[in-house]
Amino acid sequence: MKTTLALIGLITVTASAAAFANNDVKMKKMCEKHMAMMDTNKDGLISRSENAAGAEAMFTKADTNNDGQVSKDEMMAAKKREMKEMKNDGSKMRD
Repeated sequence: MKTTLALIGLITVTASAAAFANNDVKMKKMCEKHMAMMDTNKDGLISRSENAAGAEAMFTKADTNNDGQVSKDEMMAAKKREMKEMKNDGSKMRD
C-alpha cells in the first residue's frame, strides 16, 4: 500500500512538472509571437505607439463582421485561431 501511494505521488509530481514546463513553452511561444508582431522596428522593445498599433491589428483581426465591436463569440474564435497557430508553430520550436 505504501509503495502504491509513493508511486502515485511520484507520478503526480512528474506529471505536474511536465505540465508546468509545457506551460512555460506555451508562454514563451506566445510572447515571441506578440513581440514579433508588435516590435515593428525590430529593436527588441515595444514602444507605446507599437503597442497601440498591435492592439488595433489584433482588434481588427478579431472583428470578423467588421462592425467595429468584438463580441464574445468573435473573441473566442480569435483565441481559438491563435491557439491553433501557436500549436502549428510549436512543432517548429523546440526551445
